[in-house]
Amino acid sequence: MRNVLMKLWALVFAIFSFSQTIAQKVKISEPEWDGDIVYVNDSVGKGLSLERQQASVKGKANASMYVMGMGKVTATYNLKGSSSPVRIRKKSTLQFIYKSSSNEVNPKSVIQVFKLQQAKNQRKLEIGSVETFKGSSAGDISFIEFKAEKYGKSSYLITLTNLQPGEYAFSLGSQNTSVMFAFGVDGDGSEGSGSIQNQQNKSSIQNGKGNNIFDFGYSYAIEYGSGLQLKYEHKFNNFSVGVFYSKTKHEGLWMYEKIRIIAGRACFHTNISESFDLHYGVMAGGSNGVSGGFFYAGLIGVRYFFVKNVGVHAEIAYGSDFIVNGGISFRF
Repeated sequence: MRNVLMKLWALVFAIFSFSQTIAQKVKISEPEWDGDIVYVNDSVGKGLSLERQQASVKGKANASMYVMGMGKVTATYNLKGSSSPVRIRKKSTLQFIYKSSSNEVNPKSVIQVFKLQQAKNQRKLEIGSVETFKGSSAGDISFIEFKAEKYGKSSYLITLTNLQPGEYAFSLGSQNTSVMFAFGVDGDGSEGSGSIQNQQNKSSIQNGKGNNIFDFGYSYAIEYGSGLQLKYEHKFNNFSVGVFYSKTKHEGLWMYEKIRIIAGRACFHTNISESFDLHYGVMAGGSNGVSGGFFYAGLIGVRYFFVKNVGVHAEIAYGSDFIVNGGISFRF
């Protein structure tokens, strides 16, 4: 049994180390089409698309222009809606992948990022103005500094740092175009789940998709022995409740018995990314047999989903007994 315990400890460490490495390195696919841009909401997968909208060009004159025929006319790009449906929670670093026909071009010449002004039912960007006796001038555009590097065959990995809450947009390509890719940044504690939410994602969360987690694997406990284990959890954002079941074989000096453990559990989830989760919590329940009785423990564990709905997990718990378990995870 000592060898089993050491192997499961090694599994916990290996999954945690591997998941941390994966979470720090971007490995998502390039967008399918040239001209598309996605937000790197995770270290794997396809990323999430930004809001794509054709901006309308509008001119607005001040009051003196109407009264005296002299004054100022301002031209703006306008997007429908006072805020983007694509929401990103504020973080120190945000990354995006833009697929171009070639990434040999200086990114500063094909990528522009700017902050939009919010108004009633619209977002706008001033692109120029004409004033009597003063002539024309360029708009007061709040360009955002960014870093870019080559990514994949023909894409750029764009890094933005310390964006404050507000509305933003990308203008992409060497041609003068009014197509914009918009997103919004929300402050800490906003309704965003930690990476990005568009309207489709909100519906999925409200319908419970991805919030049910089922674990199947092997467990070892000092007092209760080793055997198969099942876990089910339902997540409510960063919190979950569930049940733990284990069927073990205990071999003592004078006896051999089969023990069943069933316990309720409650956990807090860090939700580091959509593929990697570190969680900790408590569980309490009971078991049968000579070694049985009331059971309780504190726990800490990790899950890593190498595809959307399938992954691996490892967990340790300590209280009435010391338990280590690991295996396969499914979410739906």
